[in-house]
Amino acid sequence: MVLCDSQTEAEQAQVNLQQFLSVRGLKLSEEKTRIVHLSEGFDFLGFKIRHYPSRTARTGWKLLIKPAQKRVSTFREKLRQTFKRLQGSNAMSLIKVLNPMIRGWANYSRGVASSKTFAKLGYSIFWKLRRWISKTHPNQSYGWRDRRYWREHPAYPGSRWSFVDQDTGMVLYHMGSTRIQRHVLIQGDASPDNSDLRDYLGHRNQQKESKLHSDFLS
Repeated sequence: MVLCDSQTEAEQAQVNLQQFLSVRGLKLSEEKTRIVHLSEGFDFLGFKIRHYPSRTARTGWKLLIKPAQKRVSTFREKLRQTFKRLQGSNAMSLIKVLNPMIRGWANYSRGVASSKTFAKLGYSIFWKLRRWISKTHPNQSYGWRDRRYWREHPAYPGSRWSFVDQDTGMVLYHMGSTRIQRHVLIQGDASPDNSDLRDYLGHRNQQKESKLHSDFLS
């Protein structure tokens, strides 16, 4: 991904890159390489990067990075296939399979503007669960189904719509509860070769390792 100030500059950058790669026996993919304006946006590593009009920004534009629609659609289809495959299983089996899927997708996306996407996917998962319950217990009343599977759970206080396995207490992860965590940019003049910044860089690494460990345990 190369960002330039003009189309002319972008075209020259493409030529320079091709020259750089050719002496190494490589070349740019014609199918995957294109030049677009940021107002149109482009997908990169599963994210949509695009300029949006903004009345509050000094330039009149605001850059937002969101989960790409193709990636969202792929995840929806994966959920659909998972519910279909697990129809007839119990709640514990369903939660064990879905939790890593939902949490992993959300963790990968939480560093960008994903709140609305999380809310929409959470809503979709909720209704998939309702249909799964109806098919699992077709002869039971709606009240019975709600009492069996939906309740308030300590992991999500204040919400009585947590999908819980009553035998084990396992709860399905709430995608909508995922907090957006912006990446903190490193200081522009910071270098690992600068001994005066050893404490600063060491503290950043400690925070990163601690966060990764916390995510692994959760």
